[in-house]
Amino acid sequence: MVGNLGSAGNGTPGPDLDRACEVIQHYLQHYGLPGSKAIVRLDGFYGTPQFVNRMQHHQLGYLLRCRDYNLLKQPVIQARLAQLQAQAWFHPESHTVRDVFDLGFVQDALAGYTCPVRLLVVRTPYDPKRKPRVGKRVKEWVYELFLTGHSQVGLSGTDLLSLYYGRGGFEKVLGDEDHEQPCDRWCSWNGDGQEFWQILNQWVWNWRLWMGNAHDPQSARQTLWTEAIEATAAPDQTIAPPEPLALSEKTRVPHPPETDRDYAPMQVAPSWARSRGKFSGSDFTIVNERTLRCPAGHSMYRRELRQNRLGDLLILFGINPRTCAHCSLREQCLADGSKGTGGGALQSCATVY
Repeated sequence: MVGNLGSAGNGTPGPDLDRACEVIQHYLQHYGLPGSKAIVRLDGFYGTPQFVNRMQHHQLGYLLRCRDYNLLKQPVIQARLAQLQAQAWFHPESHTVRDVFDLGFVQDALAGYTCPVRLLVVRTPYDPKRKPRVGKRVKEWVYELFLTGHSQVGLSGTDLLSLYYGRGGFEKVLGDEDHEQPCDRWCSWNGDGQEFWQILNQWVWNWRLWMGNAHDPQSARQTLWTEAIEATAAPDQTIAPPEPLALSEKTRVPHPPETDRDYAPMQVAPSWARSRGKFSGSDFTIVNERTLRCPAGHSMYRRELRQNRLGDLLILFGINPRTCAHCSLREQCLADGSKGTGGGALQSCATVY
């Protein structure tokens, strides 16, 4: 579990994920296991191309919920869905049946995926009485997307879904901790103090579980994902992976550069000037490639690097929400009804040389 509860907002998800992957790699090396033997489960927060590329860079197996629902609009994807026969998967806790479509590996470099990814499309009938918490509604169906780097030879689509939701079901049991020990709240003005508070709460909770099990012993939980399948190919026979389904023919830069030195001078993204009666992008001052100054004189720092479908480099800047909460220019800066700062974006309109 990757936790950044001691940091403001969502912390630094990219560097935090890198550190977690390094710990996992060290563990696998200790036992002489390759990275492909691991399955790092990530929720929808990490379901974008930039995090998928990070996982592939670390050469670790992964299974994550994808929130790039533009994939469903691809004509190639729609044609493949019409050809495939759905596999039925039964959720053991909610008792719902989901249709699973295993599209195999797809390649969409234009969307930002530097390597082929295996795409699973899961759909359930739309219930007008219950608004879906996750997924994308398309007519009478609610679609969910999952990405993995594991091949169809080792794990089927229903196996992967059992792995993802099986862990999610276990998290519901662990959710009792949040009700009995509400530790997910700020009690320190210092990040290190907040981290210590989290560790102390986890230690107390684990000690309570240990004492409870000592008083009333219970058998350990075991989960059988799937029955073992005997190999049909000879040991020396190599099964060639199928050609990935190409969603775009254009290529792009494999990894976003760490700086914008290969780009034209930065300029404010035009989308910033759409709000009427608010500050526009021209009211923000570019200090350097890592710092932006807002109209109130507060510094905004670089939070993330992205690349859009045209290959342009986007630099996202953010600021501490507590700074905006007490700012006299808040109403002129944030959008109506906004509960956060969201950050701003600068865009270089030149492509990489």
